[in-house]
Amino acid sequence: MMDPITYAMKVQQAAFIGACCAAGVAAANFSRMLKGEQSLMFLPAHRRASEQHQPAAYIPRGASWADHYGKRSHDVDVEHMR
Repeated sequence: MMDPITYAMKVQQAAFIGACCAAGVAAANFSRMLKGEQSLMFLPAHRRASEQHQPAAYIPRGASWADHYGKRSHDVDVEHMR
């Protein structure tokens, strides 16, 4: 039979391990709840949202390196079709 000191230490150790496990489960549940609340408050953008919207109209300003004046960007390029 165990002496009272060893028995008390074993009981305290088991209580401490149980409390740590319960705290870990509570923290995981709280984190999951916060992620759910965040997804309700701040709706994420659809994964193809950038593909569904057309780019803004570009107004050519004249000759410059970044200017696309004169390009026919909406024509079908047969060489680059899949």
